[in-house]
Amino acid sequence: MRQIPFRLAILPPRAEAGDASMTPADDNQLERARCRIIGLVKEGHTDKALELYRELAFSIENDGRIFDLATVASVYQIGAWLNVGAACYTSAMDCVVKALEHIASLPKKDVPTLDMTAALLYDYALACYAINSRSKAEKSIEKCLSIYRRLIEDGHTEYFENIVIASSVITDIFRSRIRTLYVLDLLQKAVDSHKGEIGGVLADCIDALSDSIVTEAATLFAIGRYRTAVRYLTKALRLNRRVAGGFDGRCLTVSIRLAEALMHIPARKETGIRLLAFARKYAEEHNLERQLDEIARIERNEEQIQFNLLSFLKNIYT
Repeated sequence: MRQIPFRLAILPPRAEAGDASMTPADDNQLERARCRIIGLVKEGHTDKALELYRELAFSIENDGRIFDLATVASVYQIGAWLNVGAACYTSAMDCVVKALEHIASLPKKDVPTLDMTAALLYDYALACYAINSRSKAEKSIEKCLSIYRRLIEDGHTEYFENIVIASSVITDIFRSRIRTLYVLDLLQKAVDSHKGEIGGVLADCIDALSDSIVTEAATLFAIGRYRTAVRYLTKALRLNRRVAGGFDGRCLTVSIRLAEALMHIPARKETGIRLLAFARKYAEEHNLERQLDEIARIERNEEQIQFNLLSFLKNIYT
């Protein structure tokens, strides 16, 4: 699962890194040491950054000095991010706990602190999921998303990227389809209200989430849960259209799946037939042979169902 990008997950540097020692004597030296680790991560030297983080954390815990709470929390947050990336999940969870303990002691929870808390909870969810502690992972990701939603609702739209990335893992972490659908509803509102195009990492995350939604819908379809499959596919289609800024091949693939599911619900069968006809027209206009073959398969299945129904009725009344 994708981590929140480092640049979005940490408190920005507040000093020059310089030649800071990993055994800081005061808050300024601690900040410079923190910035040195940040610089190494940004340069791609995560192994070296993790090594220096461990030295710095050891110094903080054994020095006996009292340092700035927010800075220490940020150091542990960096450690959590690095340990998750290195698949050292138990160490990552320890870092999160220590960071949150320092945050809890802060007299005021400002926006950067809330952002740091959400990022910590996200890394904790990833770590818990990796060691199969699903209940803790679910609770952590819910709290993480709740914080990001509150920040966005308060006008801090710069956290839109964070909430999209954090939401992209819900189909893996959540075991409850009700909870999954609830979070998808909230994500859809955030995506719909976002101004401007959605590209880059955000588009990749939404596409990955959409793919996992479609996969879950296929499972639901296979066990006859057609209405729930329709709900999943409808959300996937809306997300795809928002990213595409219209209708594209990815939207077509989801539309075909949605049409097939709708056609298995008597009250919505006509809607499914119309959607499938639209999909056929689009596929023909763009010469999409694979999608046309899939549409033809669904149409043949529908014809066979109708034939079997007519044969059954004929046997009853003759």
